[in-house]
Amino acid sequence: NGGEKIPPENIEMIYWFANFPHEPAVFQYSQAKFERDWDSVGKIVAEIKTAAKFPMSEDERPCRFCSFRSYCDRGKEAGSWDEFEGEAEAEENFTIDFEQIGEIAF
Repeated sequence: NGGEKIPPENIEMIYWFANFPHEPAVFQYSQAKFERDWDSVGKIVAEIKTAAKFPMSEDERPCRFCSFRSYCDRGKEAGSWDEFEGEAEAEENFTIDFEQIGEIAF
């Protein structure tokens, strides 16, 4: 966009569902929504800036792959994603019921 800001009114999200190809859901953005979102993010940033404590998780498993783990004294560098086991477990139990998927004409 050449470094130019995009006016919020020019932003939209279109959700298209295969079972209803001629009925997309269109979500318009606006200046009012942008200001609401900007205020929400600003409040979260202010909360983080003023926080005195950031309690660590008791579950250290996700820390294995965290780039910032040295700040918590939970290691010096993040582990390799090749060692990540969570995704492999999800794939083993993943099944697709093709009967539940709607057909579309070509």
